[in-house]
Amino acid sequence: MTTTVTQPLTIDRAESSKEVHQVRNYATSIKYVSTIDEILALRSDWDMLREQSTVISPNADIDRFVTTVKVLGEKSKPYVALLRIDGKARAMIVGRSQFRSGNFRIGYLRVPSPVLKSLDIVYGGVLSDSSEIAISEVTKHLRSLLVEKQFDQITINHLPLEEPLSQALNSDEVIKSRIDCSSINLHWQFELTRGSYDQTIARFSRKHRYNMRRTDRLLVEHFSGNVQLRIFDQPVQCDELVIGAAEIVSQTYQAGLGGFSDTPLHRELINLEAASGRLRSYWLECDGKPIAFQLGAVYANTYNLLSTAFLPQYKQLSPGQVLLVRVIQDLCEANIDSIDYGFGDAPYKRMYGSNNFEETTVYLYAKTSKAFVSRSIYKGITKINNYGSYIFENVGLKKLIKKYWRLRLSNAAKTSKVAAK
Repeated sequence: MTTTVTQPLTIDRAESSKEVHQVRNYATSIKYVSTIDEILALRSDWDMLREQSTVISPNADIDRFVTTVKVLGEKSKPYVALLRIDGKARAMIVGRSQFRSGNFRIGYLRVPSPVLKSLDIVYGGVLSDSSEIAISEVTKHLRSLLVEKQFDQITINHLPLEEPLSQALNSDEVIKSRIDCSSINLHWQFELTRGSYDQTIARFSRKHRYNMRRTDRLLVEHFSGNVQLRIFDQPVQCDELVIGAAEIVSQTYQAGLGGFSDTPLHRELINLEAASGRLRSYWLECDGKPIAFQLGAVYANTYNLLSTAFLPQYKQLSPGQVLLVRVIQDLCEANIDSIDYGFGDAPYKRMYGSNNFEETTVYLYAKTSKAFVSRSIYKGITKINNYGSYIFENVGLKKLIKKYWRLRLSNAAKTSKVAAK
């Protein structure tokens, strides 16, 4: 379906590099697609806008998106809107429509909430040429979805604060009264020197480089030298990779939080990355068995870390760190430009990161009763979590509580696994 709207006189800043801007009318058309064939027919516009976007995320890749839609089926329907201005593709919104409750937690405890009709825009799913006019039209479209109550809630996952869209949403008179954001997180990346591991790690202090070598040596000695880095990048390796990675996660607290597991969706995504030549994943194999893994894929010559975990019984040997350092060395030899560590902050990302940017998940609410209740719960939980975190941090209990809950989730995952056998 396509709708066309003629806008009033405005200043077109699409070509922002020009000093003189042309004042004129412009016509905006919006094309909605909801089937796999319709989505694939947009490939040329999709790829063009994705390349022009400031955030190039695996989640917004057309083939990865289509694969996800196919596996999820009726549980999650695609929502793709292509915005053309004067006939030229200038922006696209990529998301999935579904009925779901909010993933609200006090600490690690989940809190029930109403089921909402939600539009979840995937990470990097607002594709545009970053021009003022394109961002303005995206904002107007999102506003119309709220005002017309087509959705109870719109979620824009992991939106960088520096993005023009973030500023536009907070400046819109209608939207700014209906917007909430998650806590701000740092998104870490690590720049590599092609072909030179030594130059890459030269930025670290001499003491840190010594500790890197020492940590690796201690782990190798523990396993009597039987340690190797295994690389997975071929379709025939996918089955072994998924099974081994899922087995490691099942013994960690991540299993209780919905971490990587052997599901049809994860299998299909791994198979897709392998078939496309983007898969680059690793095991740290000791005595012939994996004790740590990284799942990753290379987009635009950047290694995107998708999931990682290690067996908790080897924590004192720092297998995650040993694996990461060996991965960095391999990526340098493979002439990869950088590592993108993905969502969320973590000590290892800070230690092995060279640059970062701030991001937040944005929640937009329509004026419906369910949205009102859900938003009220979210605000209450946010205050509780912030206050509790502040109190526990000051009395020195935060790390202890986190350790307790992670141990509890890990034990619950192990119990569930045993019961399933």
